[in-house]
Amino acid sequence: EFWSVFATLDADESLLGLLNPFLPQLVPLLLKNMRYSEDELERLNVESAQVDANGVRPFIYHGDKDDRKDQGNDEEGEWTLRRASAWSLDCCANTYSAEVFDIIMPLISSGLNSPDWLEQEACLLALGAISGGCYVFLSEGMGTIYSFLVELLRTTGNPLLFRIAGWAVSQFGEWLVENLAQLQMDELMQLLLTRMMSDNSQVQLAATNCVSVLVEKGEEKLVGYYDAIIKAISQCFGFYGERNQRLLLCGIGDICTVL
Repeated sequence: EFWSVFATLDADESLLGLLNPFLPQLVPLLLKNMRYSEDELERLNVESAQVDANGVRPFIYHGDKDDRKDQGNDEEGEWTLRRASAWSLDCCANTYSAEVFDIIMPLISSGLNSPDWLEQEACLLALGAISGGCYVFLSEGMGTIYSFLVELLRTTGNPLLFRIAGWAVSQFGEWLVENLAQLQMDELMQLLLTRMMSDNSQVQLAATNCVSVLVEKGEEKLVGYYDAIIKAISQCFGFYGERNQRLLLCGIGDICTVL
């Protein structure tokens, strides 16, 4: 956590600049630490793909280390090395945007094409982590990034890979609403609404959350999709577990706020 604290210091540039020479070593290390550990995978029960009725939530950080205070024993509330590393990368990207982008994008590009799904997953987490701080640089290639993410959402049978890809898409929600052509948004919404009907809670969670983010970012621009979204939500209430039902309620709330 030292790196996240240092990168967010209210200090002059001369002090913050002390980290610059070490970024080529630090950034790849943070990315390496964002890979799921064996213990995390065991708890998530990935190999057997057994998911309980309430859903098992993977370790995605939410851009604020205080989220470690989530209630109960919810695994997503645990402050792990993975989450701390993602948060530190996020902070560094905000303070050292150009430097972090130049260092990490070749690593992300390589990792996204890796046959190792764990490496792919960590790189998607990293992509989402830098989405705010490096947005100016990422926006130039967002068309390519979006195409990759949507293809992954469409084809992957791995619930955790779908989950992180959905989360990454949601991180670029504002760009999507402003830049996607009508046909592209139609295809994305249809894909997400279809995947909301999955019997896997990880996939349910990712698809529902992504739809909610798009509704929040798009507001009146997405009113034309509301009937289909409400219909999907009403169907999902019949078979979602309690935790994911709460997400459905959030989705309804987002729509009501716009209307």
